[in-house]
Order: sequence, then C-alpha cells, then structure tokens
Amino acid sequence: MKFVKVLLYILLGCTVISCCKKDEPEIPAEPKIEIAKAYYFTGIIHEGDNHVEGAEVLVNGVKKATSDKNGVYIFSVETKGLYDITFQKNGFISQTLTRDNSALSDQQSLNVNVRLTKLAAAIAATGGSQILSSKLVSAGVEVSVALDLPSNAVSKG
Repeated sequence: MKFVKVLLYILLGCTVISCCKKDEPEIPAEPKIEIAKAYYFTGIIHEGDNHVEGAEVLVNGVKKATSDKNGVYIFSVETKGLYDITFQKNGFISQTLTRDNSALSDQQSLNVNVRLTKLAAAIAATGGSQILSSKLVSAGVEVSVALDLPSNAVSKG
C-alpha cells in the first residue's frame, strides 16, 4: 500500500510540475529577406553641344526616365539581357539603341550617352499644297522625308 501511495505522490508531483512549467515561446527562424537585384542604365542626352532636357527614355517601349536640365537620365532594370532603349522628344528625331547589360554585377550601371538630332523642317509653298521636308545626316546615313499637306494644314508665320 505504501508503494501505491508513493507512486501516486510521484505521479501527482509530475503532473503539478508539468502544469506549472511555463511554455517557452518558440523563437521563429530568421526571415529570409531577398533584396531585388538592380542593374542601372545612365547617360547624358545631347544635341550638338547642348544638353537635352525633358527627353523621354523608353525601354522596350515602356517609359522609364526623363532627362533633367543637364540631359542626365537614369533607370534600373531587374534582369540582365538585351534592351531596346529609345530616346525621344518633340522636335527631335527619336533614336533607338540596343544594349546588353549581361556583363554587369548587381548595382552596377551601363553608361549610354546619345546625341539627338533636331528635326529641321522647312515649309515651302507650292501651289495649293505645302511641302514639309526633313533631312537627317547621322553616321554617314542620309534620310529625307517629304509630306504633301493641304494648304490649310500649316499656319503661316
């Protein structure tokens, strides 16, 4: 009988101790924070010796940046590869360049400077129509464009 009483006391003591023991808070594992990689394109947009302010920079057709008063632009992409970069502004002939940033490490930039050419338009009246012509000479290539417009499409002055 003594043996049963001792056993009961032992069981009761273990139950009390386990109930009184405070549950230790579980320490969560450190969260994994993944920082997005970024690769930068930067440069200066010129026209002759002047900087071009307000030029839009599009990457694969999506606007990414606008040049500041010093002609400077910067934008980032998250992946490496080939990118078609278009520089455009009203009054200028847009220019598209293809650049590869595959050699860059994370947070590095690829410098892409560009010279835009002003769209030189000359209007000459010829009979009942106006002729708008433009000429671009760049890298040894000459391109001319001429449009016949109705006489009321262009204001004089």
